[in-house]
Amino acid sequence: MVERLEPIVLVWTALCGACVGSFLNVAVYRLPRRCLSVLRPARSFCPRCHHAIRWYENVPLLSWLALRGRCSACGGKIHWRYPLVEATTLILFAWLGVRDLSGGRFVDPAACALFVLHAAFASALLVSSLIDFEFRILPDAIDVPGLLLAPLAALLLPDLLD
Repeated sequence: MVERLEPIVLVWTALCGACVGSFLNVAVYRLPRRCLSVLRPARSFCPRCHHAIRWYENVPLLSWLALRGRCSACGGKIHWRYPLVEATTLILFAWLGVRDLSGGRFVDPAACALFVLHAAFASALLVSSLIDFEFRILPDAIDVPGLLLAPLAALLLPDLLD
């Protein structure tokens, strides 16, 4: 039975990666712009016309393709970085799922915790890298918690270092 669930679990991790990638785009855009919060405004918006993105316009990867990379309100181009970050995160999560959860390990709570930690650190590194590439800054909102939590995670989960 466990063997039949494994492909479903791995597809689920990849799809979660695409959804997390959508949020990472929000973080990459908003964190360096100190007038914006990652949580407020709660809805994504077009950077040009500030049109609030509807839920069906915010489906990772598919919406960008359906809208042909343009805002539905003003027709302005949506940067290619958005689907690239979503696809990269999808691939990262799929790879981490295969690495940490395959072979029936997805039923092991320690393996699941390891996957979550790897996914969180990979996501933080991706956001920090993109912000650093564009703005030449490293956001304290990501770096400081990472510096504090990484040694603790390595201590509690030594398999994290494998």
